[in-house]
Amino acid sequence: METLTCIKHHLTTLNTNDIFTSRQMLRFGARKYVDLALSRLVREKRIKRLSYGVFCLMQESEASPTVHDVVAKKKGGNKVVLAELITDPVAPDCKLIYLTDGYSGSFLCNGTRVLLKKICDRKRQLSRSEIGRIFLALWLTGRRNVDAKLVHDSINRLSAIDKTRLKSYLPLLPGWLQNYLIAELNQLGL
Repeated sequence: METLTCIKHHLTTLNTNDIFTSRQMLRFGARKYVDLALSRLVREKRIKRLSYGVFCLMQESEASPTVHDVVAKKKGGNKVVLAELITDPVAPDCKLIYLTDGYSGSFLCNGTRVLLKKICDRKRQLSRSEIGRIFLALWLTGRRNVDAKLVHDSINRLSAIDKTRLKSYLPLLPGWLQNYLIAELNQLGL
């Protein structure tokens, strides 16, 4: 019961929109007792479980923390590129994909499957610009699912100024995507 009391006292120091993890509560007792205390507080509706090991104070009027907030808290020290690649609320298997430097994994958050996908440095560099994100989306779509028409349609949406910058992205792309881009650059006369 000492663990439960310490956790309850700690919860009084938190703001209503603060997210906390069970790992942060380990300073109040052993894992078993922390898990039991948090489970009890969820049953009593004093806290809300957002995902495995991620909680917030139960709030009536305020909005619950977003999936984006939970991802940032769950990844902790790892850098998360908070760029959602797939969001389709109409589909029943709605999922969000976040790019990260850390480990890949997945978890449920408010009924939504969230995937954390580890990316290499080249992909991270691509994710930093609008043009790069187009190529990153093509790269992540995969070699078997990308053809010259898809690359052409993607590049066609760019402005004339952006098209002149396309060559600078060649070193960041895999060979198969470079071939499509070079063919497109030749057609554009760049």
